[in-house]
Amino acid sequence: GFAVAELSALWRRHFGFDAFARWQGGDILEQWRCVNCSIVFHTPGIYGDDDFYARLSQYPWYYESEKWEFDVALDLVRQFRPGTLLEVGCGAGMFLEKVSAGTDFAIGVDINPDAVRRARAKGLTVTEQPIAALNQSFDMIVLFEVLEHLSAPAEMLTSILDRLNPGGVLVLAVPNPAGYLKNQGLVLLDLPPHHATKWSRETFSNLCARFGLQEVAYETEPLRYVHYQAYIAALIAEGARRRSVRFVQRVILKLFGPFFFEFGRRHVKGQTHLVALRKPKGGERC
Repeated sequence: GFAVAELSALWRRHFGFDAFARWQGGDILEQWRCVNCSIVFHTPGIYGDDDFYARLSQYPWYYESEKWEFDVALDLVRQFRPGTLLEVGCGAGMFLEKVSAGTDFAIGVDINPDAVRRARAKGLTVTEQPIAALNQSFDMIVLFEVLEHLSAPAEMLTSILDRLNPGGVLVLAVPNPAGYLKNQGLVLLDLPPHHATKWSRETFSNLCARFGLQEVAYETEPLRYVHYQAYIAALIAEGARRRSVRFVQRVILKLFGPFFFEFGRRHVKGQTHLVALRKPKGGERC
């Protein structure tokens, strides 16, 4: 488990506000793994609201304009040629901008009012309505770094699949528990109230069986250099007790890090993995 007092202090120090200000769940945040589907979850539950994400979205790095998963999804758009596309959790519309030319109609939904305003300012079709309130269905639905934030992901997926046309494709990208983050120690943004769950490769396989979907693509992000630096720095901090030794190791990393990067990325996975799941047409079997 994690000490809530420690998490609260770290949020104030690094982000300038207390993410646990309304916490009433006790002193410890427990982490569990489901023995059936391998999903990792936390109790008691605490989840970010629209104010929480509005605060985080003030940081320029929070909504990246270029992401690995965007490029993979664009390849899938070219492959499956969806006429209509829905992005759940579209943020300020970075992906919608890229994909609009490849579909007849693309729309996004998001709970962050500030992000919705920014997306609409670009001329994009974005709404704060819940998915169940949308009055149409789609050939492709994409979620980038969304599922891990939700309090009830199974309910959300059920609602999403109700809006996915038969033969349509669901694209999910989430942080990869087998990636470099597993060696980073305590990562605030990979814990509640930001990330409520962790989705492994095994969890994706269970998802197919549970919802009757067919996996048509699976990819893992190559390790990015900025994450490689963080990964090595974490190993140094964990492995070297003496300050002088850590200093020397950091100097070596700064001088020779780029030379070791290509070797390191062959053995360490990146931050994100993505799966594309097809909804069978009537009469088809997975």
